Formats: sequence, C-alpha cells, structure tokens
Amino acid sequence: MKFMKKVFGLILLFLSIIILLGSFKIFLTGAVIGTKMVGNLLIQILGFVFLISSLLILSEKKGLEYLVIPTGWEESRIKKAKEEIEKKNFDKVIITGNAPGWAHRNKIYHAIRKYGIPKEKVEILLGKDSEEDVLYLGNLLNSGDKVYFDTFPAHHTNYKQLIKKAKNEKKFPKGIELKLSKINQNGFMEKSYHLKNILGFFSSRELDYKQNRDSSKLDKFRSWIKRKNKSGYDAKN
Repeated sequence: MKFMKKVFGLILLFLSIIILLGSFKIFLTGAVIGTKMVGNLLIQILGFVFLISSLLILSEKKGLEYLVIPTGWEESRIKKAKEEIEKKNFDKVIITGNAPGWAHRNKIYHAIRKYGIPKEKVEILLGKDSEEDVLYLGNLLNSGDKVYFDTFPAHHTNYKQLIKKAKNEKKFPKGIELKLSKINQNGFMEKSYHLKNILGFFSSRELDYKQNRDSSKLDKFRSWIKRKNKSGYDAKN
C-alpha cells in the first residue's frame, strides 16, 4: 500500500513537471492570446495541483513500528520475539498484562532486554483482558503506525475484531496496519479463541475498561472460557 502511494506520488511529480514546463514554454514564446491564455493558465494551475499533491504524498511521515507481546505461552512468544527483533528495528516493544501476576510480564521483559531492546523502548500495559489491551494500545498509537502481534492466529483475529469495534466507537486510531508474527496454534486452549471470536461478533456492548462494564451473558460466558484457558495454561506450566 505504501509502495503504491509512493509510485503514485512520483507519477504526479513527473506529470506536474511536464505540464508546468510545457505551459511556461508556450507563455514565453508569446503564442498565447485571448481565450487561449485562460486555458494555459488553467493548465498551469493543474500542474501546480499535481506538484503540491505529489510533494505531500512523498513527504508523508513514516509511522512507527511496534511489536506487541501478550503474556501467556511465553516460550513460543519469546522465541518469535527474538526472530522479529533480529529482523526489524522496532520503535517500541509492548508487553500486555493479560496473565495474572508480574512473573509472566517479567519473564518477557528480561528476555527482550537480553536481545538488546533498551528499557526506554519497552512499554508494559496493565490491561486485564484483550479488550483493555486494545483500549490502552489505542492511546499509544497514531495513524500510519504498524503493529506486529506476537501470537497465534485465533488470538490475532480476536485483536482485529476488537480493534475494528474500537475504531467504530472512536476509541482506536484509524490507519493502523496490523500484522501477525505467528506462533503455533496446536492446543485446545489456543483454538478455543475461535469460540470467543464468534461470541464477540454477536456482542453489542461498547468496549470499555473492565471496572466500567455492565457485562452481558455473552461476556460472562467469554470470561468463563478465559478462566478455563488460564487455569489450563497454569496447570500446563
């Protein structure tokens, strides 16, 4: 998308130069009189419009790149984070706070610091679930930013679903590019997110922080699934 915009900007710049050089050449030769002069002036204006548009497109500020690492499944997510950090120079690495207690967050924090990410580039969100993560994340981002989610596909779908809803409610900036840094999705707990996504599709409640929510029956059922996921994860680890 950004590459195509750059190509379009270069095309506009090329056309503006041709139009302006041609129109000024006609003007300097004195070949324009009467109504033809008006037509030439309109062509010049079009050339300037193309020139300004191309400069705006080509000088568009590049957004920041973020790596978001949710807690839970730390071994897989830390391994994927290392791979991504070796490939890209992230402006910020964000650790979410879904798993209970600081042990999960600290494990990820110390791992990415070991891989060379300075502490000023690390942000820890204190969201109690993915919904709060999205709301906190929305306060950090600006249009044009790119976000990589270090997670499994069903969880990434859950994030995209919540972000789409947050955008419609003006609680998340538009123009954010979402990418998946994929980890394996093998177990029942990972795949159970598909059910959460289906239930989320039917939820009509606006997104809000947990303390402000008036949860529906669907939300309570989704919370029950999440508790089962957590208990299963803790028992596994």
